[in-house]
Amino acid sequence: MRKENNQDYQNYHKMEIDTDMSYVKNGVLTVVNSNGLTIKNYKMIHPMSHNSVICNHCDSVYDIKKVRVRHRYNDCTEFVTPCCNYEHADDRKIKSKPDFEKLTFKLYH
Repeated sequence: MRKENNQDYQNYHKMEIDTDMSYVKNGVLTVVNSNGLTIKNYKMIHPMSHNSVICNHCDSVYDIKKVRVRHRYNDCTEFVTPCCNYEHADDRKIKSKPDFEKLTFKLYH
């Protein structure tokens, strides 16, 4: 299925983390739902930042700014993931299975 509106597609592939319910302990991000039940655990490769993404190959969290670039093309950049060393990851957003999902933070005051 092709998405015509790129903004809707980008929003669909973001994972929103509720900072009141989720936490990082011993290098693992634990995502908890509003009922307090653990949804999933993600291994942390780099400390959490606004550039953090989740690898769709091994479910680890890493900083997209700290990857090793292999090639630069007109439409994307190919890089090696620091978590599982997948060598053909790229930053294209329009594909059936993106190589990563961006993390967004929902802050409560």
